[in-house]
Amino acid sequence: MIEQNKIDDIEKYFIERTRKHIKLVRKYLKKIRDNHPICIDREIIEEEIITHDLSKFEEPEHMPYLWTTIKYRDNLPNSFFTEEQQLLMQQATEHHVKVNKHHPEYWTLQMTNLINFIDRDKPKRLIIDATKMPDSYIACMVADWMAVAEERGTNPFNWANSNINIRWKFTKFQEELIYKILETHWRVGFKPKESLDVVITCPSGVKIINIKEQPNGEYMRYFADIVAPNGDIIRKSFKFILKNQYEIHDEIENYIQGLPSMEKNDLEKKGVFFSTETTPIKEQKEVKTNEEEEK
Repeated sequence: MIEQNKIDDIEKYFIERTRKHIKLVRKYLKKIRDNHPICIDREIIEEEIITHDLSKFEEPEHMPYLWTTIKYRDNLPNSFFTEEQQLLMQQATEHHVKVNKHHPEYWTLQMTNLINFIDRDKPKRLIIDATKMPDSYIACMVADWMAVAEERGTNPFNWANSNINIRWKFTKFQEELIYKILETHWRVGFKPKESLDVVITCPSGVKIINIKEQPNGEYMRYFADIVAPNGDIIRKSFKFILKNQYEIHDEIENYIQGLPSMEKNDLEKKGVFFSTETTPIKEQKEVKTNEEEEK
């Protein structure tokens, strides 16, 4: 349990961290406001610039968010907090996502059991339906993602790949809009290299083609097209960051296995195999014959 004489220090840290986060969100919202798709309502972006996350400074969120902040800062176990504090932290988080329109949970009819409280950064077992989330609030959500990524020194493309249609269900248009905003505002001017001369086949039967790589510090950023066994494109320009290209198949396989049942049924008709068992990955290099090279 947190001693009362430490609350002031925690409050100071919480205010500094939250203000920094809001400042970064505003930076990305202004980028979106000044260069946005036609489907985005400028007035909604302006409103979000003013109001983003202000509910964290008021009850019932404020005190529980102090505890949550210190929990993640100091990597404290849930058992550090009383049962009452744990319950209030859960209720505060669910209150936050249900009163702030930049969270997908706001747009679902579900009112409770919205967050994985063992690890808030991981999805729950049941996917949240965000298909009714308006485009302008999609943009606000992505600004939030980019701000958090900048704070943590991570990449929002990885967050998007790990959560789109896994944690939150989006329409195809919403998904394309998310990636369009990320591509426009996260790394302006980024151009991937030429495609690698390699095709990778996953256990599910999908092939990874047109792989492009770009250095990103100690990691490599990759773009690739995912193709079903019958030749249909499943996903173009799938984006992710890995330490080496030989981990690509794991990332793609996780994406395929995480698709909703409806999409899996459709892909099975195209020859994709879904199994809980893992099998060795087959990697194939495209080799040109002498005859082809002469041409």
